[in-house]
Amino acid sequence: MSGFKTLFLTISKWLGLFYISRRLTRRGVRILCYHAFSTDGDECDFRPKLFMRCSTFQKRLQALHSAGYPVITLDAALQGLENGNLPACATVITIDDGFPSVYRCAGEALPRYKYPATVYVTSYYSVKQNPVFRLLVQYLLWKTSVTTVAVPESLRPLRGTFSLGSKQEKSDAADEIIRVGQEQCSEEQRLSLLQGLARLLEVDLGRILTERVFHVMNREELLAAAAKGLDVQLHTHRHRFPEESGAAAREIIDNRAVLEPIAAKPLRHFCYPSGVWSKNHWPVLAREGIRSATTSAPGLNFPGAAPYGLLRMLDSEDVTQIEFEAEMAGFAELLRRIRGKSRAPSA
Repeated sequence: MSGFKTLFLTISKWLGLFYISRRLTRRGVRILCYHAFSTDGDECDFRPKLFMRCSTFQKRLQALHSAGYPVITLDAALQGLENGNLPACATVITIDDGFPSVYRCAGEALPRYKYPATVYVTSYYSVKQNPVFRLLVQYLLWKTSVTTVAVPESLRPLRGTFSLGSKQEKSDAADEIIRVGQEQCSEEQRLSLLQGLARLLEVDLGRILTERVFHVMNREELLAAAAKGLDVQLHTHRHRFPEESGAAAREIIDNRAVLEPIAAKPLRHFCYPSGVWSKNHWPVLAREGIRSATTSAPGLNFPGAAPYGLLRMLDSEDVTQIEFEAEMAGFAELLRRIRGKSRAPSA
């Protein structure tokens, strides 16, 4: 964040504008969005919008507690949005994807404050128990100091020579490797490709694989997470939600088939993968019995909000504490409205 923005927000808070905006937006539900967590790895440097340090997450929870934001369940928030019976500045915590660090970090931190949370889990990699291919390819290319690689025969069907001297070249190489892996390889071949690529790029995968940094929680971890009070919900099976209604419905059906036996209850809440959503999806959600769907569009949710277009605040390691406070106070929302950038969808 720029020094000017930090100064502006700090002065605004000092002038009492955060307090005023909190009062003005008190009927809006704040839905926080998190993804994965890290203790001592470099994941936060690799993808700060995806990984948050556990210490930062604990500071966020302490800030919510100290400022008196009531953290409630997603079900309670939806019911309150329908009947208008909500505590002032009601807050919901959601966590996307289902990385094992959610169980280890959030599963330990949330109970200290007796805060509930919803965890949207994508289930393909939960079943396969291999690292998420796309993400690990991107990490390997970010991590390597090798500037040129010639692909050996052992890594077929991948071919060619890749220049990796610049950020753009690494991005282009990642796109090509991911394309080949997804289009021409089985899951087992993709794992072999990752291992061979790591050797070629001189990146040690030991900690990444041992700690399962880029995996998704397995059945036992999901059961333990549910036992800790984390509400497991739907996030598609393959982390995609096509426009075509039959394929979109299949993602929900396959996701449910894996998760409902673990959650031991009907699953009715959904999160759009990768923030990609459209109102064209809403009839599919209705037919599949979905009650709510969260987006990654920023904003607060007021009574009358479209249940399939719920707004969230994406919190991450690169969000400063003053930015977090501005979002929670509703000050950032008021600024978006002044600039005409509030994007609350209507039913």
